[in-house]
Amino acid sequence: MLIIVVANITSSEIFKTRSVFHNTLEPGQSGFSPELSRFLSRFGVSTIVNYKFITLAPETEKDTVIKSLQTNPEWIVIDYEGHNDAIISRSALELALDNPEFTLEKLEAATAIMPISRHATLLEALEILSEKKANYGYIHIPDQNGNQVISGVFS
Repeated sequence: MLIIVVANITSSEIFKTRSVFHNTLEPGQSGFSPELSRFLSRFGVSTIVNYKFITLAPETEKDTVIKSLQTNPEWIVIDYEGHNDAIISRSALELALDNPEFTLEKLEAATAIMPISRHATLLEALEILSEKKANYGYIHIPDQNGNQVISGVFS
């Protein structure tokens, strides 16, 4: 313990730097402990992606939505033009379908979803979601025409 105290004082007073001890204990820029940050940096976001989803346009008719649920998706992504996409769980959508005035465009239970690079680490994805105050993200890949297509979702 005495060695740590001496090293800390030497580092801060003589070299005007933070000691290794302090750097290890304090959270990084992400607000997470260094150990958690290192762990999250080791894995790509694609390791936690859920592929059981469907993508629907906001103007999709109620009957088409009901037929789409027959594929047993866990998530429904509402694909608005211009990246203002939203996501809703299957169970929440099924409850909303009970409303006779149902439309995907006015679905209040849908939550914003953020695009994340498929090459991002879990730490990078978490930092983006935290910055945007979002709980859900998606990864996308280019199709044959070069358009970005949602390929997986995660929370």
